[in-house]
Amino acid sequence: MSVRIRKRRKGERREASSWRDVFKIHPAAELFPRMSDDELRELGADIKAHGLKQPIVSWSPGYVGDGVKDRPRYVLDGISRLDAMELAGLPLVSDEGELTGARFDQLWEMEQVHSTASGRQIKPGTDPYAYVISANIRRRHLTAEQKRELIAKLIKATPEKSDRAIAKTAKVDHKTVRAVRGNLEARGEVPHVATRKDAKGRRQPARKPERHKVPTKSLQGAAPMGAAKAKSEVNEIARLRTRIQELEAEVHQLNHEKLALQSEVDELRARVSGMCRRAASPIAPRRRANDPTR
Repeated sequence: MSVRIRKRRKGERREASSWRDVFKIHPAAELFPRMSDDELRELGADIKAHGLKQPIVSWSPGYVGDGVKDRPRYVLDGISRLDAMELAGLPLVSDEGELTGARFDQLWEMEQVHSTASGRQIKPGTDPYAYVISANIRRRHLTAEQKRELIAKLIKATPEKSDRAIAKTAKVDHKTVRAVRGNLEARGEVPHVATRKDAKGRRQPARKPERHKVPTKSLQGAAPMGAAKAKSEVNEIARLRTRIQELEAEVHQLNHEKLALQSEVDELRARVSGMCRRAASPIAPRRRANDPTR
């Protein structure tokens, strides 16, 4: 798949010399530190020798079929792969201003479930921050301090999200998120918000009111057993539906982690290949010197 950015006009000179000149980078893609130049060269040599095995992941707002033209497209996962390919001299930008030579997987902010007489049914698509963390958290061996830095970046990027929602994304305890948020608010680095979005996208008060226990006497004269049983069944249905949504989210998360693990395999292979080349280079001259046929 080639990513079309903008066609040149007739006689117009192409000024773009890097993929970064024609492709935007999503802020979520910069949550994790980049590879070093040596690691990029090793990865580029491996891609040049064996091809790009893991596609570049791009993300766009909106959804397929919403009628929006010339929408922005952001790199969400694959900055290091694109930089490595560029260092290796692989062509990425054509004369027509298109990104070529790399495979892309396109993700969307929203998904269209189906169309009905009353209109389209739309549901949330891919959260870019959740995707990037899911794709990188297992292959990056982060220290406790690095995790806190990651949490701080998430809070600054999405201060409207609740502590539990950010904790679910970052794979940490919500109490850790609360502590990091408290420090950021105390230093004035993030604003105090009255409401936050929970993991399901619902608006909730940032500070929940205290709950008071209902006196036992007030339970006297409750509804008959039949009504109580009906209410219990309704609650069970709601619980099961919630569990279905959680399981669907976990399946989505596992698919992201599968991509992340495959990407880690590719990077490790590139490192091993580079180490093998460096280890073999000083041995070759000694073998030639000791060759009895020379």
